[in-house]
Parts: sequence; C-alpha cells; structure tokens
Amino acid sequence: AGRVDLVVTDVVMPIMKGTELATRLRETYPELRFIFVSGYVVHDNLGPNAVLLQKTLVRQDLVRKVTDILGPGPGRIM
Repeated sequence: AGRVDLVVTDVVMPIMKGTELATRLRETYPELRFIFVSGYVVHDNLGPNAVLLQKTLVRQDLVRKVTDILGPGPGRIM
C-alpha cells in the first residue's frame, strides 16, 4: 500500500540469500535500493543500487548509510 525506497537485509538467511531476495524484488521494482549486512566475506554480486555493511555495526553506521542513500528528510526515522 505504501512506497518502499530501501530494503535492509542480511546476505545469509535461512530460506534464500539476500541477493536472491534482491533479484526477485528488482523484477518488479528495478529502482529499489538495498543495504546488505553480513558478518562474512561477501563474494556475491550485490547488483545495482546496493551497498554492503559489515557486522558488527552500530546504530550510527546504519543511520549514516541510510542518510547517504536516501538523504535527510522530514519524517525519516533516524
């Protein structure tokens, strides 16, 4: 019902990899942006509009990256 500008997902998940999730979502939403989070060395191609944050990260790391991607704005949760 609403607009999604950014997806934050882990690279390693039980059912499917984060990169597979991104591939599926990009079929419908090609401009969707992604932040992948991982505690492992990532060799996967993350695709367009995607960045990687290494675990362990602190809240400010995530806030900074979201702001870099979306820009500051009213109503944004920071």
